Amino acid sequence: MNKNFYLGFTCLLMLVIAGCVATSEMFVGNSVAPERVVAIQGSGPNNGFDEDFDVSIRYDFTRVGDVLKISGQVALRERYTQLYGTLTHLYTYLFFVDESSRVLETVALATAMTGDPAERLNFSRSLNVPNGAVGISFGYDGGVVEGEVRLSTSYTFYRLPLK
Repeated sequence: MNKNFYLGFTCLLMLVIAGCVATSEMFVGNSVAPERVVAIQGSGPNNGFDEDFDVSIRYDFTRVGDVLKISGQVALRERYTQLYGTLTHLYTYLFFVDESSRVLETVALATAMTGDPAERLNFSRSLNVPNGAVGISFGYDGGVVEGEVRLSTSYTFYRLPLK
């Protein structure tokens, strides 16, 4: 299979799947690990860095009333940029969570399907904070392939609140 076919098929499949459930409702009611929650109470500029084995997310945010203004950058960790030749997809999400770390709303922050694992994704959004939200957390779903696009060499990774 050629690279364009695989990328096109992946895009079509993700559109069909995403069309079944509104992004804002994805993962609602599921729990985020409490250590991954960033409090959004209070005022003033806040910044941070959320990093794990797969992805790093740098962010800055300010909350004014019920509006959260957030910007930042998403990047794959170095092992992906060195070992894999093609990024098939990377969806990055922000989750608004309640005091029990349960997802109240999901927001799509940044999406890449360019093929370049070294690409850095910038985001900047103004978001309405849902009632009961006391924190935010980040998640992602991605895939890479080694060398030419072939199903036998693909690798997927994610951090999502599935339960």
